Amino acid sequence: MVNWSLIEDGVTPRGNAYQRARLPLLTTHIPKKADSGKFLLDSPLYSGEFKLLESGDELTVEQYDSLFESTTTRISSLENLFVEDGGFIAHASHRVGIRVISGSPALTLVLRALLVSF
Repeated sequence: MVNWSLIEDGVTPRGNAYQRARLPLLTTHIPKKADSGKFLLDSPLYSGEFKLLESGDELTVEQYDSLFESTTTRISSLENLFVEDGGFIAHASHRVGIRVISGSPALTLVLRALLVSF
């Protein structure tokens, strides 16, 4: 079921796709674990300045389409995809739905804690 909905999002999984994966499955896919149950990272996944560009501002529609295509192609080629559906804003009448597709089980755990489930 999740594979078809991913295809609608432009992602064609070549490997496994897990929607709202259970905690044991996510933790087994995290490569480095400490004895205390905490996860180890060699370095931050990202550090530095980041500017969000939207189509129509400083990014043309053609540039956005090209970026979207390259991103979905890269994501599609990952061995494991972790999909989280949730929302921002706690009040249901104002909630904005979001789908996050990631190859990182650690990022998936963080996003699960931040998103409102529905």
